[in-house]
Amino acid sequence: RRRGGGGAAGGRPAVPNFWLQALRSHELLKTAVEPHDEPLLEHLLDVCCQPPPGDRDGFSLVFTFGEQRWLKNRVLTKTYFTRDDQFGVMLSQLDCSDLEWKSPELRI
Repeated sequence: RRRGGGGAAGGRPAVPNFWLQALRSHELLKTAVEPHDEPLLEHLLDVCCQPPPGDRDGFSLVFTFGEQRWLKNRVLTKTYFTRDDQFGVMLSQLDCSDLEWKSPELRI
């Protein structure tokens, strides 16, 4: 079952563009969503959090997109590896999927 998926343009059928609206409404993320991002984010079907690969501390955010005209990737992953130190939990490494653009002219 998809938690935010469904519909051709992303979001649940009763909530069009669910993930775009959620990102634009979030206090910390709303300034990160720029107008040129919105057409692609309209096709965001799901966002989920998973353990990171291997036996390391941290988490992975997995973004699943529906068919759209910009990216070849249907799934993008951003993995945050963390470590504990005297100040608390710290980011030690950040890995991201490479964006595979369908065409250089479509890069946003």
